[in-house]
Amino acid sequence: FAIDEAHKRGIELHGWMNPYRYRNSSTPTFPEDDYMKVQHPEWILNMSGSMILDPGLPEVRKHIADVTKEVLVNYPDIDGILWDDYFYISEISSQDNATFLAHNPENLSLADWRRDNVNKTVKEVYDTIQAFNPEILFGISPRGIWSTSREAAAKYGVELPEGITGSDNYNSIYCDALAWLSEGTIDFISPQLYWATTSTGQDYDVLCPWWYGVAKRYGRHFYSSMGLYRGWENDEYKLQIDRNRATDSIAPGAIVFSDKNLAVYGPFLKASCFTSPSLRPLIDWKETKPLLPITDLTLEGDLLKWNHGSAIKFSVYVLPQASTDDLKELEKSSNLLGVTYEKQFNISDYMSLLPTHKFAVCAMDGYARESTPYFYINTTKDIITTSAATELTRSSAKLNGTAMSQSPISFKGFEWKQVGGEYQRIDGMLVGGYLSANLTGLNLLTSYVYRAYMTNADSTAYGKEVTFTTPGFVPPTVTTTTATNVTGTSATLNGTISAGEEAIVSQGFEWKTGTGAFQRIVGTLSGTELSAELSGLNPRTVYEFRAFAETATETTYGETEQFITGSSGEITETLTVDLLWKKTRTDVDYIFTNNQQRCIAYYDGKLYIPRISTAGTFVVVNAANGEKIAQRTVKSFNSEWNMMSVAISDDGQIMFGSSLIATSGLTINVSDRDNGGLKETQSFSMSNFGRCDYFSYYGDFNTEEGGYVLALSNTSRKVAKIPVSNGIFGTPTFLNNSAIPTGLSTKTLALNDSELYLQTSTTVPQRHMFTNGNLIEEFGGVSPVEDPEGTSGMAVFSLKGRKYMVTPASKLGSIDFFDITNGLNVAEKVAQPTADIGTTANTAYTVGICAYADLDTAYVYVLVPNNGLVAYKVHIASTDIQNTTVNNTMILKTDLGARVELNQAALIQVYSINGALVYQKKAYGTVVIPLNQGAYLICVDGQPNKFVK
Repeated sequence: FAIDEAHKRGIELHGWMNPYRYRNSSTPTFPEDDYMKVQHPEWILNMSGSMILDPGLPEVRKHIADVTKEVLVNYPDIDGILWDDYFYISEISSQDNATFLAHNPENLSLADWRRDNVNKTVKEVYDTIQAFNPEILFGISPRGIWSTSREAAAKYGVELPEGITGSDNYNSIYCDALAWLSEGTIDFISPQLYWATTSTGQDYDVLCPWWYGVAKRYGRHFYSSMGLYRGWENDEYKLQIDRNRATDSIAPGAIVFSDKNLAVYGPFLKASCFTSPSLRPLIDWKETKPLLPITDLTLEGDLLKWNHGSAIKFSVYVLPQASTDDLKELEKSSNLLGVTYEKQFNISDYMSLLPTHKFAVCAMDGYARESTPYFYINTTKDIITTSAATELTRSSAKLNGTAMSQSPISFKGFEWKQVGGEYQRIDGMLVGGYLSANLTGLNLLTSYVYRAYMTNADSTAYGKEVTFTTPGFVPPTVTTTTATNVTGTSATLNGTISAGEEAIVSQGFEWKTGTGAFQRIVGTLSGTELSAELSGLNPRTVYEFRAFAETATETTYGETEQFITGSSGEITETLTVDLLWKKTRTDVDYIFTNNQQRCIAYYDGKLYIPRISTAGTFVVVNAANGEKIAQRTVKSFNSEWNMMSVAISDDGQIMFGSSLIATSGLTINVSDRDNGGLKETQSFSMSNFGRCDYFSYYGDFNTEEGGYVLALSNTSRKVAKIPVSNGIFGTPTFLNNSAIPTGLSTKTLALNDSELYLQTSTTVPQRHMFTNGNLIEEFGGVSPVEDPEGTSGMAVFSLKGRKYMVTPASKLGSIDFFDITNGLNVAEKVAQPTADIGTTANTAYTVGICAYADLDTAYVYVLVPNNGLVAYKVHIASTDIQNTTVNNTMILKTDLGARVELNQAALIQVYSINGALVYQKKAYGTVVIPLNQGAYLICVDGQPNKFVK
């Protein structure tokens, strides 16, 4: 009944469904013999009276798809299926633990597993609809806020809408609309944007264009769901509709909730916003056969009637007879009379237009594609119009127009010519007043003029002249891929080229610095693989590059990519770095995907790795061999972010947490390293501080001297210092300094009162004062990689009187070692970068790094999200330098010459190969001696040491 009544009015009917909801707490209890309770009680999850079907069960997903198919079979004329915003319930905690353990083959986190279950259901329903009838649309109307997690946004390469806060889909009810859009398992998205344009934190003016952008990114429609039930003034609703119709047709359609409010707002909306009928937006990404036009269009009384074999509905238009381009007039909604699901249309309200207008009918399919029009006229006047050419190729075009006459037409078609040439004629095909012809033998990139003509017994009539230009050859397909072999002064540029229709005459890359102009370098093409070796670059500089292919007629470019060169100078290899062990995701059961593990800590021969999950677990790993010792549970949390960061005090107290649990502040969960459990949770409200992804700990926890929790804000140029003494947290204080960096994945590391290292994903470590945040120094000419995509992580250790820093060389686990004994500004790179750990994308903007030193050996551990964990054994390299002499004096090579490390005061004398004294100084600590290339004898308190530079 509902479908029939809607179709009588030319309205589509989409079935509104809640896929999982069994009942909510306010709904009367179902009878005890309800079929679901009796047959499948194990399908039902109960959250304090609110019940849903368990999305993690394959049988539930199949049931939902089967119910959908039943609707389609019983109501084949339905136009679409639309899901409401009921997925998981935000109150869910551990009710689905059994399903999680039994149906999680990919070892996903609980939150990602729940989202994946929803994604699977969506796909099963979409596939069911496509198999039955792909012209039936499937859309979902989720909550208006997709996610507030930048990590989630990073997975899709999108930016979150600015200033938006509140309950979202992604973390609250475990549904991921961008997954459905990116996987193409819905036809449209209709988020419930039930906020005003003046709303703070949920601004319609912000959310509407954001949703349009992500829908357009994945080639699907966005229909804004608007809150008519909110009872705002008329002007607010008109303003929102105006926003929908802004630049680039932000929302090609809209849904209003609820229809019971139309009695109040309907007259205003009809008079001010929806003054003309319109067609549903065209679904242009599904393949279908062209629709044949209607036939036998007649007027019987006040009914237009026609015939057609397969179309489900028809669009009806009225156009002025004076039109010079009838096909263009058909694009105007003001000329659309309506849509009918019958092969007739009542024009009693428009009979007076018969002498001055013509009527047209198009067949339509479920995608809103229209056939060519069929016209009806009631006039003795001849009608001839010319419309734009379509289906343009290099050598052909389809010419279009209309021709109508009450007299027999003897000739009809088009006259055409090259611009400046003489007209030629081509016969046209005339069906129901629509005139067309396929013109071939044209030249590429050439402009032509044509006009429709019609000859009857009286005369020949012409339409207006229309111009078109043929395109060129189909160009090659060019892509730019990641640069490789990047050093301080060179890089290998990479891309691909797939041939088009025209021969390629040259190929290569254009490259530049951020502010420079593009320069070209010729590339080598092997099959479809393009590469070029670029040299002479500046160290520590961001470069942009793009692949190109040039033909005789045009140049085609790939997307622009970036790379950054490394530090200048050769590596002074004074450290030996040996692989101790490596554990990838396929080797062990404690490495997970989806960026769930981002932080690592070392204490007393063990490594501690938290997993970002509401399950609240961390794994303990043997630092000597990488084998898992145990998995411990702190507790089940409402927010997975309780287990994002880990820190351990000098006296062994372990802590977990982050600032992502609340909108402002930092939450710390104190646990036990050996047994797990939750000792206490401390949440610190830090107004105007902002987000801090990670925290570190400096000093003891359970002693009177105590220590500090340290956290660097992403945005406010502040460092939070939370004092702890005898295991009791104090009141946070803040370092507020304009020199403090900002960015994502912020890290802190304090060694003493003058050594507070601060780092972000795009800012290499800086040394600040622990007391006031003043900047002491930065890296100089030799520096860690500043990854333009962002990767943080650092560790510092001391070995044989030297101080070393470890930083990421890539987001996949390659690390660099720097000697920072004399400061960051004169740091030296002292080992070759290690190899990447894996190849799986790391979108967490960080790698976890920790280290400890024991006697003459240091150990460094690197955790790469989604890939694995690796351990390195580090010791001083053996070279031609006498590394150990009297009183443990060390002599090392540098770019300048020699560096002498003294544990006590001594006389240093340097002699050239011919015996000349070239340097003499009484010194203590570190002494750098500039030397030219050659052989020398360096004496420390008379003890000779051979040295060659």
